[in-house]
Amino acid sequence: MDYYKTFRKIEIYLPCVLQPLYVICNFVKITSIRKQFKKHQLIILLSIIAFIFRIYKGSEWFFWNVDEDFTALTVKRILVDHRPQLIGFPVPGGIYIGPFFYYLISIPYFLSRLSPFGLPLFAALGGTIASSLVYKVAKLLFKNDGIAILATLIYALSFLVNVYTRVFTALTIAPILGLLVYLILYQNINKKQTKNILWLALILAIASQTEGSSFSLIALTSIVWIIYKFKFIVF
Repeated sequence: MDYYKTFRKIEIYLPCVLQPLYVICNFVKITSIRKQFKKHQLIILLSIIAFIFRIYKGSEWFFWNVDEDFTALTVKRILVDHRPQLIGFPVPGGIYIGPFFYYLISIPYFLSRLSPFGLPLFAALGGTIASSLVYKVAKLLFKNDGIAILATLIYALSFLVNVYTRVFTALTIAPILGLLVYLILYQNINKKQTKNILWLALILAIASQTEGSSFSLIALTSIVWIIYKFKFIVF
């Protein structure tokens, strides 16, 4: 009986103790979110603008080319037929690149149940991430918010960029990879030492399997490495 009374007291008073703690925790969480939002509200606003321009009438303005048809067939072989793809598509010069892009694009196809009309959403997300990186890289390079905002708006509102982000292709992630390479190289030049070398190597490996033009990133990295004579530091 004594145990019953004890448990009843705990049952009655425990919510009285936990409720204020719950309110305090929520307040701290909301306050932290508000602070983060105020700190990054500009880039959040620019990202929203970029996303809206890319997702607007995504299904109506969706287009399909021969390259997308071949990619969809390859993805179907991976997801449905369970046949691994061991080689990528050819680039100018008759060179075949790695198959990474096929496995990457298999993710949005899988999430959209192999419907190509789900691709504009993922392409819009990729374009939004690229717009955010444009702002970050431009601000880092020029130390000026005005230039960063202008560069981001040009990229976010560009008609040509918006057209090519209506469908998920290798061009969707090429700007992201390029901007990440610029970001790491600039940090290394600025600090006069090599850091994030593993991330740089991973990005270059992915870039070399997505788009032929991405090979220019490898050339740029090699030139920067030779000019600035970085020491090899893994971490």
